[in-house]
Amino acid sequence: MPVNRNGQAALLTALSLFAVGLAHAEIIPLKGGDIRTTSDVANGTVLKTLPVMLPTFPTSQSSGYEVISPFALWDAGRGIYQTTIPGIGFSLCQREGEECLVAGANRVEPGAGYKLRIYKTGELKGGDYSPGTLLILSNNQHKRQLNLTHLVVHNMACVATKKRVTVTFPTTTLSYRKEKLAQAAFMLPVVCHTPQDYRNVMVNFTYGGKQYDDTTLQTNLAGLGIRLYDAAGNAVRFGQPAPTPSQSMEFVANLVHLPGQKMAAGEINVSATATITMR
Repeated sequence: MPVNRNGQAALLTALSLFAVGLAHAEIIPLKGGDIRTTSDVANGTVLKTLPVMLPTFPTSQSSGYEVISPFALWDAGRGIYQTTIPGIGFSLCQREGEECLVAGANRVEPGAGYKLRIYKTGELKGGDYSPGTLLILSNNQHKRQLNLTHLVVHNMACVATKKRVTVTFPTTTLSYRKEKLAQAAFMLPVVCHTPQDYRNVMVNFTYGGKQYDDTTLQTNLAGLGIRLYDAAGNAVRFGQPAPTPSQSMEFVANLVHLPGQKMAAGEINVSATATITMR
């Protein structure tokens, strides 16, 4: 995973403006962890929510605290700030868009129920980030510094859905004159942001039953097998990575006559598994 060192350098430069007077600030670390998302997610979508416990001031200091942030507001109505991480913003609110900590607002009493919400705010760039200070909370005697210490963004170019794909062959008449008896096209449930991203998708078909050879599985009917081909017409070898289709996840299943065997009529009912891996 690439490290966005430019983003970190810019953030550290911005934060140096707040270094004076914070030598004795209490640090409240927040671990962002991993975020897995795609560029197709709408801007303003919450990607992750983390609970935050803000310590209360002593009773004598109950005037609340002032909010300071090194970041600009991205959406003032929802209290969302834009960070230096590409496409990532945050808010610190009791409820989504309500009771948010916003710089320059009235002093807010600390307490329980606050959550750090991480948002998509624009074009994402995957990487391992250490954003540092998000907000500074201060009154006359105390300063508290909320730091996001670690955030890994996985911008997945493709999305796969786990589902059962049913392939139905048309009714066909058995013929010893033809090797391929019927065919049916099907799509695997994978959607990529751009056609080029399909090159990073690996597909492996496996079959739990008997195989005639590495490209042909035997069905429950004697003398009948099934072969799979990708959109370019390349035969799929079971148990090995399939040739990656260009700009699609389309395959074709062919019902074939197994050489030298007598065919039996009836209904075919077999099941194979497609394992999808994102590189």
